[in-house]
Amino acid sequence: MREEQLAGHVARVVRPGGRVASSDITARTERLPPELGGLAARIACIADARPLEETAALLTSVGLVVETVEAHDAALGEMIERIGARLDAARMLGGLLGGLSAHIDEARTITASARAAVARGDLGYGVVIARRA
Repeated sequence: MREEQLAGHVARVVRPGGRVASSDITARTERLPPELGGLAARIACIADARPLEETAALLTSVGLVVETVEAHDAALGEMIERIGARLDAARMLGGLLGGLSAHIDEARTITASARAAVARGDLGYGVVIARRA
């Protein structure tokens, strides 16, 4: 189901005065490096992410009134840091992990790219709250 169809369904079922919230990964996908594309991007919910402003515009386009738009990019950055620390710890285990070392190295590369994308403002996390008039 396309995002526009889904937003339209949400707008129809929410009661007048009722609110909806959308919280998700946000991205300027055209500015992300290749390692944040493909399967890795699908797994990390990046592949279909959109800028926060587009989510707000989508909800407005189906007749909802946007009340709040909040970027919480720092929260995503903190999560990436925690993932990176776990990957570093796993890498230190080295030989105990057998054939996983190459996968851990790949995950560390993806994590480093995600960290840099958050710092550039190309990847983030946000919340949009809208109400039905």
